[in-house]
Amino acid sequence: MANLDCLVTKENADDGVWFRVVLYGKEQPFSVKLLGSDSDVGINYAKEKLRKLKNKKTDEDESLEVLFDTKDEDVLIRICELRTEDGEPIVIGDREIKNTKEDYRFLIDKIPAIKEFVLEKSNERKNFLLQKKKD
Repeated sequence: MANLDCLVTKENADDGVWFRVVLYGKEQPFSVKLLGSDSDVGINYAKEKLRKLKNKKTDEDESLEVLFDTKDEDVLIRICELRTEDGEPIVIGDREIKNTKEDYRFLIDKIPAIKEFVLEKSNERKNFLLQKKKD
């Protein structure tokens, strides 16, 4: 029998997986739960983005601008939740970062390197492999 359970990624991609955030080569004091790029949410978002581009009758420069303007949205649709190991709040200056799209947008505006981290982790299918259940 060839059991392929170890290759399954769809469930984790749809449910999300926790990653400790690493920026500038250093592990950060918080984690982010991310959807895979091939999750249902990710696929539907990509289809909608292509549909909008196709329906826009613009020149090539405007289409490229639209694609670059949607990079933040590409990141935001993948973020499910943020947390610290000790349950302490995540703060930037005086602002506490809560689990809302508005706060995620604030976070990626203030720390653009998070965008690359999110996209890299989300696009790598092996990050969403099912783990063997412990007995």
